[in-house]
Amino acid sequence: MDVLRERFAGKVAALSVMLAVFFTGMGHANQPELPAEGNRVLLWEQTEMVRREPVLLIEHGNGTTSGQLLFKADSVLRIYSPAEGRDIPVWDFTLDGERTLCYVGTGDVPKVEEVDLVSDTKTPYSIQGHIDGKHYLLYLEGQFYNKQVLVDYTTSEEWTGPVPDAHPEVFGSFIEALMSGEPVTVVLLGDSISKGANHKDEPPYIEQFVEYLRGHSDSQITLHNLSVGGKSSPWGLTQAEQAADLHPDLFIVAFGMNDASGKFPAEQYAKTIRQIVEVVQQRNPEVPCILVSGMEANPSWTLARPDLHARYHDALLSVAKELPNTVVCDVYSPWRWMVERKGFLSLTGNGVNHPNDYGHRLYADTLVWTLYGDFIR
Repeated sequence: MDVLRERFAGKVAALSVMLAVFFTGMGHANQPELPAEGNRVLLWEQTEMVRREPVLLIEHGNGTTSGQLLFKADSVLRIYSPAEGRDIPVWDFTLDGERTLCYVGTGDVPKVEEVDLVSDTKTPYSIQGHIDGKHYLLYLEGQFYNKQVLVDYTTSEEWTGPVPDAHPEVFGSFIEALMSGEPVTVVLLGDSISKGANHKDEPPYIEQFVEYLRGHSDSQITLHNLSVGGKSSPWGLTQAEQAADLHPDLFIVAFGMNDASGKFPAEQYAKTIRQIVEVVQQRNPEVPCILVSGMEANPSWTLARPDLHARYHDALLSVAKELPNTVVCDVYSPWRWMVERKGFLSLTGNGVNHPNDYGHRLYADTLVWTLYGDFIR
């Protein structure tokens, strides 16, 4: 019996070696452990290592299941299902064309069937308003998280998309207050995105931003987030007095998604945003203001109005030039590039008009960069 056990153990060991060699050749097994995470790395400054990038796997009509990565992957290190709280074996995936992640395993994984993305009839998981005027869109408020996987991989490709402008010269007094440890107040006025809609494992973008400030300053930083879901800039104007009364050292305005869905003309939008800032600056003349030009909605949604988002972006740039100590935080441009590379559904938290954790990270990164620029280093 002992001889049989030894022979069996020997065969198992030999098989393990063969499998290790096989998977190493595929670039999936025997990968080095993920290096420890250090200081915040901005999305457009990722080099070599990409962490926790969300991918929506879509099961196509031909039986294949795949999703898009942002960069060309040299080696996939980890694929994690946040809904199930487990790792999915990397050898159950292959790379097709360097950025297409294909599932070739036999078990269940988080995914969405292509036929469910657009439906003929209303379901509990759909919303009216496909751009063709006939169909329904997949809509999972806060549940797209459960359909996406998070991927860690190495890459030799660099960011080739738009890099937002930085304006540290506008924030001299604010940065000086942080460096000297003086207490500061940050006020944010916006809609559901700014309230933190559909964040899951990571904090809402404004909390990520403030935590970054706290991590680089001894200042007591007070955050007042006045944002409310479903609101647009005219409502924001009614709240401007309250924002002014808080005497912010940094004021952030972030409207646009609901304005576009409401078909507000760009001229009206610009006028309202300007009035909001003027109310706050009249009582706080030295306060620097950030106008957030945010994400677009699902391009297949009739209320997305990408034409208005483009005009809003240009309008904010014009308003910022007209007002003192006012700049634009350009989330809009890198968001569009990321959607072009990955598809909207890998970046959304509900399917139509909210970001997932990765989208919130983009907002936070862009705020940090707008404030600090190269000083971040």
